[in-house]
Amino acid sequence: MNEGRTVFAQLLDFLPKYEFDKCVARYHGNFRVRKLPTYEQFLVLAFAQLTWRESLRDIETCLASFGPKLYHAGIRQAGSFYIMDRGYLDFARWHRIHQCGAFFVTRARQNFRCARRYSRPVDKTTGLRFDQTVVMTGLKAQHD
Repeated sequence: MNEGRTVFAQLLDFLPKYEFDKCVARYHGNFRVRKLPTYEQFLVLAFAQLTWRESLRDIETCLASFGPKLYHAGIRQAGSFYIMDRGYLDFARWHRIHQCGAFFVTRARQNFRCARRYSRPVDKTTGLRFDQTVVMTGLKAQHD
Protein backbone atom coordinates (compact mmCIF):
# COMPACT_ATOMS: atom_id res chain seq x y z
CA MET A 1 0.00 0.00 0.00
CA ASN A 2 1.36 3.43 -0.93
CA GLU A 3 1.96 5.48 2.19
CA GLY A 4 3.29 8.49 0.28
CA ARG A 5 6.78 6.98 0.22
CA THR A 6 8.72 5.62 -2.71
CA VAL A 7 9.35 1.90 -3.13
CA PHE A 8 13.04 2.59 -2.56
CA ALA A 9 12.30 4.21 0.82
CA GLN A 10 10.08 1.26 1.75
CA LEU A 11 12.88 -1.17 0.83
CA LEU A 12 15.24 0.71 3.13
CA ASP A 13 12.95 -0.10 6.05
CA PHE A 14 14.45 -3.60 5.91
CA LEU A 15 17.98 -2.24 6.46
CA PRO A 16 18.75 -2.20 10.18
CA LYS A 17 19.94 1.42 10.50
CA TYR A 18 21.24 0.76 13.99
CA GLU A 19 23.55 -2.02 12.74
CA PHE A 20 24.68 0.15 9.82
CA ASP A 21 25.54 2.98 12.22
CA LYS A 22 27.47 0.54 14.45
CA CYS A 23 29.60 -0.54 11.48
CA VAL A 24 30.23 3.06 10.47
CA ALA A 25 31.31 3.92 14.01
CA ARG A 26 33.48 0.80 14.31
CA TYR A 27 35.41 1.51 11.12
CA HIS A 28 35.32 5.33 11.41
CA GLY A 29 33.37 5.63 8.16
CA ASN A 30 32.40 9.26 8.74
CA PHE A 31 35.89 10.40 9.78
CA ARG A 32 36.59 13.78 8.15
CA VAL A 33 33.46 13.62 6.02
CA ARG A 34 32.53 17.06 4.74
CA LYS A 35 29.52 16.74 2.47
CA LEU A 36 28.36 13.15 1.97
CA PRO A 37 28.02 11.00 5.11
CA THR A 38 28.43 7.24 4.81
CA TYR A 39 24.70 6.51 5.00
CA GLU A 40 23.92 9.03 2.26
CA GLN A 41 26.61 7.48 0.06
CA PHE A 42 25.14 4.04 0.70
CA LEU A 43 21.69 5.31 -0.31
CA VAL A 44 23.01 6.76 -3.56
CA LEU A 45 24.94 3.60 -4.42
CA ALA A 46 22.01 1.33 -3.51
CA PHE A 47 19.74 3.47 -5.68
CA ALA A 48 22.27 3.26 -8.53
CA GLN A 49 22.48 -0.52 -8.19
CA LEU A 50 18.71 -1.01 -8.12
CA THR A 51 18.17 1.23 -11.16
CA TRP A 52 21.01 -0.31 -13.20
CA ARG A 53 23.12 2.88 -13.44
CA GLU A 54 26.43 2.29 -15.23
CA SER A 55 28.55 5.39 -14.56
CA LEU A 56 28.84 8.35 -12.20
CA ARG A 57 27.38 10.64 -14.85
CA ASP A 58 24.47 8.22 -15.28
CA ILE A 59 23.89 8.18 -11.50
CA GLU A 60 24.02 11.97 -11.28
CA THR A 61 21.62 12.41 -14.21
CA CYS A 62 19.18 9.89 -12.79
CA LEU A 63 19.23 11.46 -9.32
CA ALA A 64 18.80 14.95 -10.78
CA SER A 65 15.73 13.80 -12.69
CA PHE A 66 14.05 12.84 -9.41
CA GLY A 67 14.44 16.37 -8.03
CA PRO A 68 12.27 16.91 -4.95
CA LYS A 69 11.26 13.23 -4.81
CA LEU A 70 14.72 12.33 -3.54
CA TYR A 71 13.84 13.39 -0.01
CA HIS A 72 10.90 10.98 0.00
CA ALA A 73 13.29 8.27 -1.17
CA GLY A 74 15.44 8.98 1.90
CA ILE A 75 18.15 10.94 0.06
CA ARG A 76 18.72 14.52 1.19
CA GLN A 77 20.07 17.08 -1.32
CA ALA A 78 22.47 19.87 -0.46
CA GLY A 79 21.07 23.30 -1.22
CA SER A 80 17.46 22.16 -1.01
CA PHE A 81 14.74 23.97 0.90
CA TYR A 82 12.32 22.01 3.11
CA ILE A 83 9.06 23.69 4.07
CA MET A 84 7.49 22.57 7.38
CA ASP A 85 4.50 23.60 9.41
CA ARG A 86 5.02 25.03 12.88
CA GLY A 87 3.26 22.03 14.42
CA TYR A 88 6.21 19.93 13.28
CA LEU A 89 8.89 20.90 15.78
CA ASP A 90 11.73 18.38 15.39
CA PHE A 91 15.11 19.87 16.28
CA ALA A 92 17.01 16.67 15.47
CA ARG A 93 15.64 16.59 11.92
CA TRP A 94 16.31 20.32 11.46
CA HIS A 95 19.89 19.72 12.56
CA ARG A 96 20.33 16.84 10.07
CA ILE A 97 18.95 19.06 7.29
CA HIS A 98 21.39 21.80 8.30
CA GLN A 99 24.33 19.36 8.38
CA CYS A 100 23.53 18.25 4.81
CA GLY A 101 23.87 21.83 3.57
CA ALA A 102 20.14 22.24 3.00
CA PHE A 103 17.72 24.78 4.47
CA PHE A 104 14.36 24.59 6.18
CA VAL A 105 11.55 27.10 6.36
CA THR A 106 8.98 27.03 9.13
CA ARG A 107 6.44 29.21 10.87
CA ALA A 108 7.64 29.65 14.43
CA ARG A 109 5.54 28.83 17.47
CA GLN A 110 4.93 31.57 20.00
CA ASN A 111 7.42 30.06 22.46
CA PHE A 112 10.12 29.56 19.82
CA ARG A 113 13.42 31.00 21.12
CA CYS A 114 15.74 32.48 18.51
CA ALA A 115 18.01 35.41 17.70
CA ARG A 116 17.67 37.22 14.36
CA ARG A 117 20.77 37.22 12.16
CA TYR A 118 19.41 38.81 8.96
CA SER A 119 16.17 40.41 7.79
CA ARG A 120 15.20 40.68 4.14
CA PRO A 121 12.67 43.08 2.65
CA VAL A 122 9.26 41.55 1.84
CA ASP A 123 6.19 42.58 -0.11
CA LYS A 124 3.54 42.63 2.63
CA THR A 125 0.73 42.55 0.06
CA THR A 126 1.57 38.87 -0.56
CA GLY A 127 0.68 38.00 3.03
CA LEU A 128 4.29 37.45 4.05
CA ARG A 129 5.01 39.18 7.34
CA PHE A 130 8.80 38.92 7.41
CA ASP A 131 11.73 36.94 6.03
CA GLN A 132 14.49 36.34 8.55
CA THR A 133 17.49 34.11 9.07
CA VAL A 134 17.63 33.13 12.73
CA VAL A 135 19.78 31.15 15.12
CA MET A 136 17.98 28.98 17.66
CA THR A 137 18.76 29.91 21.27
CA GLY A 138 16.50 27.57 23.27
CA LEU A 139 17.68 24.76 25.53
CA LYS A 140 17.47 22.08 22.83
CA ALA A 141 19.54 24.23 20.46
CA GLN A 142 22.41 24.19 22.97
CA HIS A 143 23.19 20.53 22.18
CA ASP A 144 24.61 21.48 18.77
